[in-house]
Amino acid sequence: MDPSRELLARFVSDGSEEAFREVVSRHVNLVYGVAMRRTGGEEAAREVVQVVFADLARKAGSLPRGTILSGWLYRHTGYVAAKWIRSETRRRRRELAAAMEQERHAAPDPVLWDQVAPLLDEVLEKLPEEDRDAVVLRYLEGRGLREVGGVLGISEDAARMRISRALEKLRQALTKRGISTTGMALGGALLL
Repeated sequence: MDPSRELLARFVSDGSEEAFREVVSRHVNLVYGVAMRRTGGEEAAREVVQVVFADLARKAGSLPRGTILSGWLYRHTGYVAAKWIRSETRRRRRELAAAMEQERHAAPDPVLWDQVAPLLDEVLEKLPEEDRDAVVLRYLEGRGLREVGGVLGISEDAARMRISRALEKLRQALTKRGISTTGMALGGALLL
């Protein structure tokens, strides 16, 4: 029998924390390595490792006889990492949508607009065409993100990201000309 399975059986039968710690010690590098490869980040990998071993502690008594623990940990780490990635992607989308919605409802700053207006065409001309088109559609024509994406032939999320990057390029160009602002404030000013 696999020594790790014997330790796990001791944990199940006696509640031996020492036996479970030994199981974790034997397999943490495997689980962490899989988590790092799947999530691409140390913090994310640590979170996945915590969940995997918590799940193992909870499910230890119900693992089928003959289960190879290393194989189970490998597969389960992949499932947990995929779930973490989906959750993180949804969280980022919600945050980005909230920021864009806040930008849309932010009161435009007429003083900033007065500073930006004389330079707007000059800095817009220096943007790459795809960025300029996105800014023109979103701010100068006032179209929604879904519509901007449709016109550009990209997804709504891709349009949101392109606009965000274009605003940052505009902000940097304006900063070089002595106008200090944030991307969100610039977006609000362009909506005037």
